[in-house]
Parts: sequence; C-alpha cells; structure tokens
Amino acid sequence: RKWVSSTPIDPHDLPADSVESALERITLRLEQKHGVKLVSHALALICASRFGLSELELEDILSLDDEVLNEVYVGFLPDVRRFPSHYWARLRADLDLIVVERGAHLLLTFHHVSSFEFFRKRYSALVDKMHAVLVEYFSGVWSNKPKPFTNSSAVVKAHKAEKEGTVLRQGPSEPLLYHES
Repeated sequence: RKWVSSTPIDPHDLPADSVESALERITLRLEQKHGVKLVSHALALICASRFGLSELELEDILSLDDEVLNEVYVGFLPDVRRFPSHYWARLRADLDLIVVERGAHLLLTFHHVSSFEFFRKRYSALVDKMHAVLVEYFSGVWSNKPKPFTNSSAVVKAHKAEKEGTVLRQGPSEPLLYHES
C-alpha cells in the first residue's frame, strides 16, 4: 500500500499491539470483504483438518455447505448448486498472510501455530461442526447422491427460488484411492 501525505488514516491500518489483535483485524477485514459465513467456515475447516486441505477439497466441501451458499447466492443463483471458484480465488488471495500451502499435495494450513490457535479459539463451536462435515465429505456420503438444501429467505425473495429441494453437488467420489494395497 502506498501512503501519501493526504492519505486518510484508518485506525485499522495502524500497527497492532499483539499477534491476537493483528489476527483480529485481519479477520474482521476478511469477514467484511468476503462474508462472515464464508470466512469463518473456510478457516474452521482448515482448523478441523488434521494436516490441511487442498483448494479443491475446500471448494467441494464449501459446495456442500448451505450456510455459505446462501450467503454467496444472494446476488445470483446459478444453474448448478456449487460454490463458485472465483469466490474462493478472491478469498485465497487475501488469506496469504495467514494460510500457506505445505507438503507435496499443497495442503492449505496455517502459516504459524499462533494463527491456528487463534482461529481454533475464535471458531471453536464451528470447528467441532466442521469435523462432522469433513467426515461426511471424506467418507463419500454425498458423492453421486443428491443432498437436501434449504435456501435462505433472501435467496428465495431475490430469485423467486424454491425454499427447499435436493440437488447433486457434483462432489468427487470418496475416498480417493491412489493405489490398491
């Protein structure tokens, strides 16, 4: 960011006095820019995973999350009920300060242990819920099977969409096997 003498000073741009306050500021900016549900669910999923998640896994799992989809779909309603990749690309670009790709499989995980601890504490109830979501995903519960959904009242009103239904979310078959043992 370039500063000039006429740049208005936003208190959020001033240096933080601790790691926690810096992470709090980053989180509030992310939630304001990308939506509370999307940011909290994505970060809680990374917390709930043991070694991290790939970007494709995150997109697939967010495609199964009606709370996130209802937040994203207020502005538009696509033909396929799936998390839009361009939303993830925007969020991923802004997560560079706290999330890093590690390992041969490029799994997304937190850059520092302090970040992991902060988000695990901040989203503690949600992290527990995301464990169940990860189990469903990796055991293939919704692979090639329609998943029920409930549209928010805002989505129903904005798009004259049905309130409830079932739809195939186009997730991969799980568990993925790279070789037979």
